[in-house]
Amino acid sequence: MNSSKIFIVGANGQLGTALRLNYPNARSADISELDITNRDSVDNFDWSNIDIIINAAAFTNVDGAEADEGRVAAWNVNAVAVANLARVARENDMTVVHVSSDYVFDGTKGPHLETESFSPLSVYGASKAAGDIALSLVEKHYILRTTWVIGEGKNFVRTMIRLAEKGISPTVVADQIGRLTFTSELVRAIDYLLTARSPYGTYNVTNDGPLASWAE
Repeated sequence: MNSSKIFIVGANGQLGTALRLNYPNARSADISELDITNRDSVDNFDWSNIDIIINAAAFTNVDGAEADEGRVAAWNVNAVAVANLARVARENDMTVVHVSSDYVFDGTKGPHLETESFSPLSVYGASKAAGDIALSLVEKHYILRTTWVIGEGKNFVRTMIRLAEKGISPTVVADQIGRLTFTSELVRAIDYLLTARSPYGTYNVTNDGPLASWAE
């Protein structure tokens, strides 16, 4: 695959960092060049010679999304920005890979299937579901729904390690169940879908292993 034809959105985040390692010739832009939440910025960006957009950008502060400012930011990044990318992808016949979340479901069913109806319980989950709907309007799209992403950068596991090194034993919620998913595995899945030219659509992707709570 010619990675110079790939554009990575959110290239400095955990997943974006892993994607840049896998696609060293891929293009990206900082917010001064491209603000995906701004329609004019997206429409006026030079998308020539780009075949694939991989959207690794997201507002992921689940609790913060319930606050006034966080609610606006979550909808802007997780929904409005995705709609902007979807529009430019349709206009330029590009493929879009978008990373979503299991928070688009209420967790009452298991295992979650790609065909399950949306049932978000939070602002974060609702904003991600809206992004999924917007992206599904692009003919050439891959939506990867995942859980608890861990990679290079700030994440729950690194926070716990840092606290342990300081001798701190924090109280951690035990009523949220999921599975850690490493960025390397997500990149492997993305690369497989693109290289194999898999059918466009939605794929649920996590690492393997038993489910666990954050406390466990």
